[in-house]
Amino acid sequence: MLLLAILGGIAVAWTIVAAPLAVLVGRVARARDAHS
Repeated sequence: MLLLAILGGIAVAWTIVAAPLAVLVGRVARARDAHS
């Protein structure tokens, strides 16, 4: 039960972190495409 709660917390934290991270990666990729 505790493990499930920990995994759930990690999943929520990862979702919160991954969203802006994906946007950042997308901006970097576009910037590289624009420069080249």
